[in-house]
Amino acid sequence: MHNREAKDLLLPIVRELWDSSLKERMVFHCCEPDMELLEFVKEFGLYLGVDGDLTYWAEKQEFIKEVPLDMLVIETDAPFLLPEPLKSQKAYPNVPANVVLVAQKIAELKNEAIERVAKVTTANAKVLFNLQGDK
Repeated sequence: MHNREAKDLLLPIVRELWDSSLKERMVFHCCEPDMELLEFVKEFGLYLGVDGDLTYWAEKQEFIKEVPLDMLVIETDAPFLLPEPLKSQKAYPNVPANVVLVAQKIAELKNEAIERVAKVTTANAKVLFNLQGDK
């Protein structure tokens, strides 16, 4: 689900129409740094999508420190949310290969090895999209 400044409208609708089969099958795409959204995601067993803006948006960086790694997926479909240093270079469009820069930033912010971030976020994506492989 894409939620952009509509949390106050969206969350009550999702809560009202919730079906437990959606657990681990929904992601808040391009998530905003919002603690109420994080609590909702924790309550319902959802994922938060992280984009290139994590590499330069200080508020989002502080927010991601609070998000459990097993609730994150790294997004590849945001053509205008380039990670730094590509944003400064205006190297548009964003491409899936750039997720490594986002993963590196997550690793740095969470004081984790990049290999662990890659393993956990890949496992999260496999569960989210019902792909073959281990979680």
